[in-house]
Amino acid sequence: MAERTEHTFNINRRRLLASAAAATTAAIVPPAGETARAASTQPGPRTAEAPVQEFSSANARRLSEISERNRLRQEFGLPRLSVVKELRRMKAADDAVDYQRFSDDFRNRDKQKTLARIRRRQNDPHWEPTNKWAGISFETEVSERLTRLFARIG
Repeated sequence: MAERTEHTFNINRRRLLASAAAATTAAIVPPAGETARAASTQPGPRTAEAPVQEFSSANARRLSEISERNRLRQEFGLPRLSVVKELRRMKAADDAVDYQRFSDDFRNRDKQKTLARIRRRQNDPHWEPTNKWAGISFETEVSERLTRLFARIG
């Protein structure tokens, strides 16, 4: 009976991924001379058949900013930005600004309402947060109420 020997492969994963990416790109992207010829012979899409993309004005603005940044990055030889990741990042930043504005407008009013509710619950009309933990608890309750209110009406 023949002996089985195990073969071990010493594979550099980075080199393997890089070569796979290069092979995929080479299969997809035509040579430079054929690109210009193919572009000149193929008719452009007719507007009646082209699907219409509807974006909100905010997303249209974000997409134009991303395309401009990608154009600049390509000009300087940098990798392109992921459109999905950039859209998420920009939306999160816009939401944070919106919440901050909302919070600035309503925080004092909500503090007074929360303070009144705690005073009724404690049956002490002059209750104030007197120590660090009471203050933290009070501010946490106000922040949670503001977050819920923003999610409901925002």
